Amino acid sequence: MTQNKIQKLAKSLMLEIKEEEMTSVVKEFDIFLNQIEQLNLIETKNVDPINYPFETPIEILREDIPQSVLSIEDVLKNTEYTDQDMVKIPTVIT
Repeated sequence: MTQNKIQKLAKSLMLEIKEEEMTSVVKEFDIFLNQIEQLNLIETKNVDPINYPFETPIEILREDIPQSVLSIEDVLKNTEYTDQDMVKIPTVIT
């Protein structure tokens, strides 16, 4: 992976990689790609897909019990930008 490709990838992910970090990032990314390549060599033709990694699903989440909810007015008074009854945030994906 070249520095140019990593810079383009970082820009698309809205990350900033400093010049002094670039050598290390390129090296680590090459190691990562090599590991993915090794995984691709594993023969999986006769392996059934699984939906859950354990034999029996384990319930680790608590039951969702409705509790008190903030009013729209209370929520909106804590934000600077609103649009009708919604909180307005900056665009993340362009």
